[in-house]
Parts: sequence; C-alpha cells; structure tokens
Amino acid sequence: MGSSESKIIVLILAGGKGLRMGTIKQLLPWKGTTLLENAIEQAKMSQASDIIVVLGAHATEIRSKINDKDIQFIDNTEWESGLGTSISCGVNYIQNNIPHVEGVMVLLADQPLIDTQYIDYMLDTFIKQSNGIVATNYGNREGVPAIFDKNYFSDLKILNKDFGAKEIIRKNKHLNISLNPKGKELDIDTPEDYKTLLKEQSK
Repeated sequence: MGSSESKIIVLILAGGKGLRMGTIKQLLPWKGTTLLENAIEQAKMSQASDIIVVLGAHATEIRSKINDKDIQFIDNTEWESGLGTSISCGVNYIQNNIPHVEGVMVLLADQPLIDTQYIDYMLDTFIKQSNGIVATNYGNREGVPAIFDKNYFSDLKILNKDFGAKEIIRKNKHLNISLNPKGKELDIDTPEDYKTLLKEQSK
C-alpha cells in the first residue's frame, strides 16, 4: 500500500454466495492464488492507504484460507440482501474506525483483470481531477470499480438491496469522471466465464 496524496480506502466486496458458480467463487484459483487474494494483492501494491474486505457468505471458509494481517476483514450480516448492503457495511466501518478519509474505492473480488495499474489510474484521476465520482465506463453505463468522494458517504451508508452504488453514479452523472478500463472490467459469474478467461490467459 502506498502513500497517496489523499487517504483513499479500497473496499473489496467479497460477500456474495456465487450461486451461478456452484462453488466458493472468492476462492477459485487464479494465477497461483485465488480471485479474492488477487484483488487484495493488486490493491496492496497500489497507492491506496488502506484495504478493507467485506465478507458475507462463506466468511468462515474464506477467513480460514486467507490470513493477511495487513488487511481488515469485516462481516456483513445482511449479505443476502445484495452488494448494496456490503458497501453500506464497509462505509459505516470506515467512518467509525478510520479518520480523515477522503474517499472510498469500491472493488469487486470477481474482476481479476482489474490490476494495480488501473487502480492507480483511478486513484490519480480522483486526486488530480475529481470533485465527485470516478467510475468505470461499461459503454452504456458506468459502474465499479468506482471511487466516491467522502461527500457521498451518507448516501453509501444507506444502500440496500433495492438501491446500489450504480444508482448513486447514475444520479450524479454530471459530476462523474468516466474511465475506459480497456477490457479489464470483465467479471466472472458462471463456470463458463471462468473457463473462458482461463483459456484466454493461457494463450
């Protein structure tokens, strides 16, 4: 973890059950490690000031496999209600435990191509240019990874199953900076997604 000019926390969301995958998605093998550990390592090598991982489903199994004393793991007891509650849980923890935070980057555990280079690109953009949100461009919409200024913490803290981060991004589009991830935004939801990506990586 680096010493960025602003204190920006990376919040890695790893609380989903991964029903379509049929196994613990966060622990799927990826480049000698696991999907979740890859996300943690990429964030640790970035200029972010701290990293928090939000667990939910499979929390016990994940904790038993990943032992990283540099990372704070927290449990979202409402994980079944969706990603919004994990963001809310993480931002509440940040506000209660980490002072002087300038913003939070929301990162998913199942986007293995999101690397340190892209994370730092987002951080640099936020520090130098942003007065609101730096989001990832998906063509027809913007989404995560995204960095939210501390002014949005009150909105993030009340996210739930019906209202996710993408709604905050959409409602504040006039303040957003949208970055091109150049294919790194690919996420893994199904065994087919995983097999396809492994084949691509082995070429």
